[in-house]
This record gives sequence, structure tokens and C-alpha cells, in this order.
Amino acid sequence: MAAIAALINTNEAPLDASLVQAIMSASTCQPLNTRLRVEGCVGLAIASHAPDIDVAVGGPAASVWAVLDGRLDDRERLVADLARADGQSGVGQLSDSALLVRAYSAWGDDCAARLIGDFSCCLWDAANRRLLCARDHFGVKPLYYARVGSALVVSSVLRCVR
Repeated sequence: MAAIAALINTNEAPLDASLVQAIMSASTCQPLNTRLRVEGCVGLAIASHAPDIDVAVGGPAASVWAVLDGRLDDRERLVADLARADGQSGVGQLSDSALLVRAYSAWGDDCAARLIGDFSCCLWDAANRRLLCARDHFGVKPLYYARVGSALVVSSVLRCVR
């Protein structure tokens, strides 16, 4: 089981990384590999049993970062579409979360409609100060959210939001 989370202070107060870590620790009773990235008022995190999880970073000056729980299917089509859209090749070896960042860089908010698979994801675009959260079309990988005071919490695991 994997879990992702995004936390943003909408009042732009700095976010403490230990708060993001505490939210992720609620995802399960079993020890997981956890990666998180916190900058200013925003934090993204992923926890999984897999040893190679990541918080994908990309876009202009690495201003876009993302976490993805699940998998992207039909990678060949997605890679071909990305190559046509941005003229770059070599995306076939990227992780699913890194492909998500490339898709967002190419198509903006419409990127979620072009993804096939079982997934939920959170993506932060620092340059535009936007949080994009999405899930697969059938909701196989859920996505929950709550507003608590000035904070917005989004996660693929209900316990993290509670």
C-alpha cells in the first residue's frame, strides 16, 4: 500500500516538515519508506513499501513537483504524445510521477484527462502557486481532502486527512 499527501497553508504561513511527516505516519501501522518535500507553505509526501519512491521535480527551474499513488498505463502512447507536444524524447525511462510532471508541463490542467491507469496524484506548481490534485476516472485510487482552519490537507488515505 502507498499513500500520498499534500498540505498547504492557504494563509501562506511556513509549513513545518514535521507536520507533513506526522500526517504520513498516520497512513499505516507498518513502517514505510517516506519521501517528502516542503517549501514555504506547501508540502508533498509519499510513503510506500517500494524502495524507489520519489517526489518528482521538473518544469522550468524545478518549480513543479508531484507525488503519485498508483500506476500509469499505456506509457508508450503517453510518451509518444509527450514527444509530439514538447519535442523532447527520452521520457520512456521516467517514473510515473516524473511523467506526470512532464504531462503537466506540456498540457497544464488538462494533463489528468490524458492519463490512463489506477492513480491519485498531487502536483504543486510553485511558479503559478497552484495545487492540482486528481484521481483516475473510476476512483480506483481514492483522494480525500479537508480544510482545517487555514490548512488544506489532501491524501489518498482517509486516516491521513482525519
